[in-house]
Amino acid sequence: MKNSLGLLRIGLLVLLITSCIVVVSASAKSTNSCGTVYVGQMNLDISGCIPSGTTIGWWVLKSEISVMPPTVSSKIEDSTSFNADPSVFTGYTGYWYIVNPSTGLGTTDKAIKVMEKKVK
Repeated sequence: MKNSLGLLRIGLLVLLITSCIVVVSASAKSTNSCGTVYVGQMNLDISGCIPSGTTIGWWVLKSEISVMPPTVSSKIEDSTSFNADPSVFTGYTGYWYIVNPSTGLGTTDKAIKVMEKKVK
């Protein structure tokens, strides 16, 4: 009887640990898809936060987002296969914001954070 109870406890513990690993894996995937991207990364799925056809922009000063057009902008053609093209994103690190198609100005909606990988 004691042996059966011990095996049951071990089985439940294994089930609990396995469930936690699955939950952590799923949340890490969704966080990475819309969080920080690095210049040069390819085939990223950012569709959970930016729909295809959306223009994103980068401003030198955050205070200019709602009054000036972006310093640089990029249209996301396919948000299920996004490429952080070095010819667009190099030198423009930090937050990129969604651009309002009616005004050409930015919204306060952060789209992605772009970073350059540091070379050691």
